[in-house]
Amino acid sequence: MFRRVFVRGPLIESRREDASRQGATMFQQYEAELQEVLADAEARLGALLAAADTADRSGAVRQLNDLVRTARDLEKQIDVEVRSAAPDARAALRERARPLGDRLAALRRQAEAVAEEADRERVLGVRNPLNASAGARGRLAAAGD
Repeated sequence: MFRRVFVRGPLIESRREDASRQGATMFQQYEAELQEVLADAEARLGALLAAADTADRSGAVRQLNDLVRTARDLEKQIDVEVRSAAPDARAALRERARPLGDRLAALRRQAEAVAEEADRERVLGVRNPLNASAGARGRLAAAGD
């Protein structure tokens, strides 16, 4: 029969340290990638808010939503890395991840608002019905009757 031998010592401790360092490295990689994606998404959101053409806006909204989904996936990976980190490092990693999560939440709210506006624009044919011309307002009023 097999005999179980439990080994404690420098080998086990060094493996734990390696795993802890590797987890911190993965966290840093995910953190850097999430910062890049958030910066790109924020830049696209700014360009989207300034765009006047409807066709450009619909494609840009799709791209923005793709970036938000990517950022959410990265946030989930960061959360996994935080939960798998050593207990003494977990609080520090959580504090580093919190501002990124806040930025992502704000970006998601803005992206949803822009997507709703783009849908409204697509359906009504005007970007903002309150600023529409008199003819466009008349068509909107007639369509509502």
